[in-house]
Amino acid sequence: MDGPTKNLKSDVLAKQAYCADLLKRGFSNPKVIGSPSDVTAEKDGAIWYFEIKCTRKKDKYFGAATLTEWIQAAKDPRHFRFVVASENDGLWLFQEYDPETFIGHSYIPPFKIYFNVMMKPEQIIKSRRQSTSVPMTLERLRQMEELYRAFKKT
Repeated sequence: MDGPTKNLKSDVLAKQAYCADLLKRGFSNPKVIGSPSDVTAEKDGAIWYFEIKCTRKKDKYFGAATLTEWIQAAKDPRHFRFVVASENDGLWLFQEYDPETFIGHSYIPPFKIYFNVMMKPEQIIKSRRQSTSVPMTLERLRQMEELYRAFKKT
C-alpha cells in the first residue's frame, strides 16, 4: 500500500504498522485482508488472525466487531486476537485481546437495519448489498425481535 492518504478515521496506517510489529515479533507473511479479520500472519506453522480496531481516544474506546469476526474468533480462539491500535506522536500502541478476554468488554445492542436510498425520486434502485448482507423482510424483522427478546431474558 503505497502512500495512503492521511485520513483521521482510516485504519490503513494502523494495519501497516501492526504488520511491521508482527514481523519484529517473529511472525511471517503478514497480510492485510478483508475478511474474516483485518490481518493474517503465520507463526509456528499456524495462521493467526488479527482484527484491528483503531482509535484516537485516550480514556474509553467505543467500537464494534462484526459477527463474521466473532465467528472466526470462536472457530480458532487460540490464533485470533482483537487488537486496539492507537497512535501518539507517530508511535503506535497495540493492545491485544484474546477472544475470551475481549468478549468481557462486549455486548449486543438492539440490532441495526441498514438501508440505501437515492435522494432523487427518479433514481429508483435496489439497495446495495455486500456479500455478507442479508435482504430485509418483515419475517426477518419478526425473527430478530424474537431473538433479541430471548437474549435480554438471559
